[in-house]
Amino acid sequence: MQTMQRVHTEDGKMYTTQDNEEEEVTSSRWCDFGGLLAKASLCLSELYAGRSKEEDCSRKVSLTTPSFTGNSKYSVAIEKPYAYRINSLLVGKTGVGKSSLMTKYVDKLFMGGPHTTTIGVEFASKIQTVRCRNGGEGKIKQHIWDTSGHESFASLTESYYTNAVVVYVVFSVTDRSSFMGLSRWIERAKALTQKESTIVLVGNKIDATYRSISKIEGQKVAEKYGAQYIETSAKNGVGVRELFQLGATAVWRGIYDKDSPINPKTTNGIKALY
Repeated sequence: MQTMQRVHTEDGKMYTTQDNEEEEVTSSRWCDFGGLLAKASLCLSELYAGRSKEEDCSRKVSLTTPSFTGNSKYSVAIEKPYAYRINSLLVGKTGVGKSSLMTKYVDKLFMGGPHTTTIGVEFASKIQTVRCRNGGEGKIKQHIWDTSGHESFASLTESYYTNAVVVYVVFSVTDRSSFMGLSRWIERAKALTQKESTIVLVGNKIDATYRSISKIEGQKVAEKYGAQYIETSAKNGVGVRELFQLGATAVWRGIYDKDSPINPKTTNGIKALY
């Protein structure tokens, strides 16, 4: 598998980009340590400025260009790198593995060792292919915002909920206290996000030799709140790709399927490329 790295700018930010030729996806990361929340809020305000027309799954942009002779024209179909850009949010108690899930998905890395607490917010993005139920497919660039689990940052991260169309609520299957606190995280997400947003409950660390929360317990909580449920291991990668695919697919189908509940023109957290 070959990879290429390059530096590019987007929305006034500089990103390090890695192209994975085998999976045909593009990923990038951005971390803001000094003046973190102010910069992130500015990035969000720029990101959601303006709306574009909703586009069909298979639509392409056709450019008509003069030929070298000047007597005829030819059309070149240029396929968009992705159709929509969406915002998703990782929330949950500190230490449950939110940052590890994002790093595993975007960079295919697991950073072992002592737990490092996220200060404020970290950000990464990745382009992925999603499919409609009718067979159509397209690409979405998912912006993933990883928030601190410390309660001291709760009021500072509230604005990220309003601009998220997917919220991943993470707990550790080895930590019952993270599970018992789920109602607070889910209710906060429901209160601060728009009705079109998707909430996914994530049971992480299933690679552990023991677990204090069963899969059935997790599923019951998800059912209670009308959320989707998935179990993952950031350490060995089980379920990680499926997790972020689940969120992106829910948005894509919400836009294109019959009786679509999502309108890209009016829903926060979604922006059409053109």
